[in-house]
Amino acid sequence: MAFPVAGNEAARLAALRALGDLGADPAVHLDAICRTAASLFGVPIALVSLVEADHLRFGAACGTDGAPIPREGAFCGHTILADEILVCADTTQDPRFASSPLVTGPAGIRFYAGAPLIIGPDLRIGTLCLLDTVGRPFGEVQRRQLQDLAAIVVGQLRLHEANQRQQEEIAAREASEARYRALADALPQLVWIFSVETGEKAYSNQQFDRYYGPIGNRRAERIGRNHPEDAERMERAWRTALRTGSPYRIEGRLRRRDGAYRWHKLILIPIRQRGEIVAMLGTALDIDEIIGARRKLEETGNHLQLAQQAAGAGIWEFDLQTQRIIWSGESATLHGVDAPQGHTLSLEEWLTLVDSEDGPAAMAGVTEAVRRNDSFTVEFRVPGMDGRTRWVSSTGRAVYGENGRPLRLIGLNINVTARKCAEAALVSAKAAAEAARGEAERASAAKSEFLATMSHEIRTPLNGVLGYADLLVDELEAGTPARLHAERIRGAGAALLTVVNDVLDFSKIEAGQVELAAEPFVLTDLMDQAVAITRAGADGKGLRLDVRVGPGLPGCVIGDADRLRQVLMNLLNNAVKFTDAGSVTLGLERLAGSDGGEVRLRFSVQDTGIGVPTTKLHKLFERFSQVDGTIQREYGGTGLGLAISRQLVELMGGLIGVESDAGRGSPFWFTLRLPVAPAARPAGQAAPSAEPDYPPRRILLVEDMPLNRDLAIAVLCAAGHTVDAVESGPAAIAAVRAASYDLVLMDVQMPGMDGMTATQQIRALDQGKALPIVAMTASVRPQQVAAFRAAGMTDHIGKPFKRAALLAGVERWTASGEAAPSPAEAEVAPKILDRSTFEEVTAVVGQKRMQHLLATLAKELGERFGPAGSTPERGQLAHDAHAMISASGVLGFRHFADLCREIELACEEQRSVEPMLGRLHSMRCAVIREIESLCAA
Repeated sequence: MAFPVAGNEAARLAALRALGDLGADPAVHLDAICRTAASLFGVPIALVSLVEADHLRFGAACGTDGAPIPREGAFCGHTILADEILVCADTTQDPRFASSPLVTGPAGIRFYAGAPLIIGPDLRIGTLCLLDTVGRPFGEVQRRQLQDLAAIVVGQLRLHEANQRQQEEIAAREASEARYRALADALPQLVWIFSVETGEKAYSNQQFDRYYGPIGNRRAERIGRNHPEDAERMERAWRTALRTGSPYRIEGRLRRRDGAYRWHKLILIPIRQRGEIVAMLGTALDIDEIIGARRKLEETGNHLQLAQQAAGAGIWEFDLQTQRIIWSGESATLHGVDAPQGHTLSLEEWLTLVDSEDGPAAMAGVTEAVRRNDSFTVEFRVPGMDGRTRWVSSTGRAVYGENGRPLRLIGLNINVTARKCAEAALVSAKAAAEAARGEAERASAAKSEFLATMSHEIRTPLNGVLGYADLLVDELEAGTPARLHAERIRGAGAALLTVVNDVLDFSKIEAGQVELAAEPFVLTDLMDQAVAITRAGADGKGLRLDVRVGPGLPGCVIGDADRLRQVLMNLLNNAVKFTDAGSVTLGLERLAGSDGGEVRLRFSVQDTGIGVPTTKLHKLFERFSQVDGTIQREYGGTGLGLAISRQLVELMGGLIGVESDAGRGSPFWFTLRLPVAPAARPAGQAAPSAEPDYPPRRILLVEDMPLNRDLAIAVLCAAGHTVDAVESGPAAIAAVRAASYDLVLMDVQMPGMDGMTATQQIRALDQGKALPIVAMTASVRPQQVAAFRAAGMTDHIGKPFKRAALLAGVERWTASGEAAPSPAEAEVAPKILDRSTFEEVTAVVGQKRMQHLLATLAKELGERFGPAGSTPERGQLAHDAHAMISASGVLGFRHFADLCREIELACEEQRSVEPMLGRLHSMRCAVIREIESLCAA
């Protein structure tokens, strides 16, 4: 059953809410009205009903408990729809109320008469109503009486509303006064109010009371605190303000409670009532520091004037309205004008006296500083009549008017010619130093590259010398002169290889090309390997070689095992070299400061050898340095081993050191902090020696060279992998869109779209964002590898590749999504065919497939590089050389691959290739003949 709602319901409810809680006093009067109405009209129930949004609440009730009732079905909801009284003589006969719970329920209401409570035009907030359980007539006289009583109720409500508004205004005024008082107490100024008639103080803030201390309210007590020298002046200002009725400001000294006088800025403002001044509001701000600073500024100005005179500096002023410049005598002299008493000139005249470039630039700098309301310093040249140029530095700032517009510029001119000459000399010296440094850096880079290149070129044939020396020693009978000669060749070669490796390692470290691996390894295995390698040398000298391992070591840690082994080998080899009798001990212990995720380790190598004098310990870790010349003559070596060890330890974040003395042996040590591997193999447990059984993967091979493509497919398929092969970058992109792959092996140099561009486009695909993409290339210089990474490639593998390295790489890249750098591939001695590589590839691809690969290579060689004696175009030559690096090297023709790599590099660096072309054509013919021989066999 719905209830009617007035058209202005929102306004009606707002007026009702404005009444708030009627409280006790209005309720008493309203209860009396209800009792009077019940008695006057002879009804059991009389109510003052206030109609809320969904219920009725009763401001007063007679004959009932006054509990709120729902608005739905209530009589009063209809009464507030009009200004007239609503009478229902018999509710059971009225269709609006016949079904109301008030009629049909326990209340059994049969009669209702209600007068609306009208508090404004069309605003009826409730009713004064009468109810009875029997029907009855209700005449016109009774209607007027009920309406009069309703008017009395409305009067009571208005009186309550007025009282409530008055209380709110009083509370607001008190809150406002409290806020203003709190604000005044928070101000740093002294604030007070006093009567102009009596001078009595009516109010003062906390700062006033703190400053003056106990002081009376009379004006005489306040003016008695004024400084005697300021009192008369301050009194005159007060009398003038009193006479004119205007506010005034004045500065004066006021005596503080401790007797000290401090300068204040006083402002007094009249307070008026009905046009008459009745009081004054006074404030006083402490400006003692400002006055002190002002006086110091005046003293500084005087000192500055004296300094200007002593330094020959000149003052100037520029009037922005007249565009005239005023110089002191010193400023005129600096500009070459003889005017001891000063000089005035226009801006155009000044521009003719200074350098034609400097003048406009100085004006632009001054204009920008004035716009920012900032000071400025500009420098310009003044050409002299004698041909010499004087440098002038002009410093100044603008003076602004009350409207904020600049009026004039004032400043100082100083002769800075000497400073400018010194700066020019400094710049020249700095340029020379930078040029020298650049030349030194280029020389250092050239040296490092030369060392690396030479070491590489020497080591390649040296490996062949050592390999064949080993074969001779094994084949020749012990004790024969030939066997002795072979052993001496092997020893000399090994010594030379050590020197070359040291130089190569050190050059790599200096060039910043050493990257540390982060792979798990077993500590005890590493130590056993180092000792096993060194043991032969120790046994040959009759030395005892011991290992001491402390408690609490983790089984497996993460780091660069190869570099750590290199450091241990350097220290162990040195110990064996410089020890003639006794022992060498390798130690490892866990240090304090380790936690669950990392372990601090201390490695040590102790020998009983010749030792090192304390005064010469500092030389041990320097490059190309040994204790003295006799060491080198007697024991040999480059003096690089310990320097390399120090730099490798420091690269790994550790420290290395030694404590020694002559004749007492040498304990070398170094410390490292390494992460503990989460799933470590127990210490001492040997790694499995069987070839790994890798899970099959689906691989996309992108390679434009048929020879390289067929070989890679054969190697990968033989290992159980599924391979899809394409010949170009666009085909690779289409393949990734069409199918799901575990890995992409991407050739870098391909016709049309190269491998890096293809990688970038694959990375833009949803299916290519996390897909491992590995470059297969013969270009593996650091800057090229960095370019691969920047293009989005996960890693790279060099061409020609080793079968084991490629398969291990596939597992590494597909297992973790990102690979560590591949281990460097061993180089072979220069010869036409590396038989071991050839046989390894043949075992993988089979004899028939190998015959096909050899024929393809021979065909490619016949078509590339042009005829003998010709000079191919440089770009085509580089392309052919790059293609043949992998195609020839992977089948075992590594020396030819090296020559192709050298030619490609020369083409890229715009170096001459003519000296290499003869070797190229000669070796190409040799490779073709070797292929023919292999195919015939």
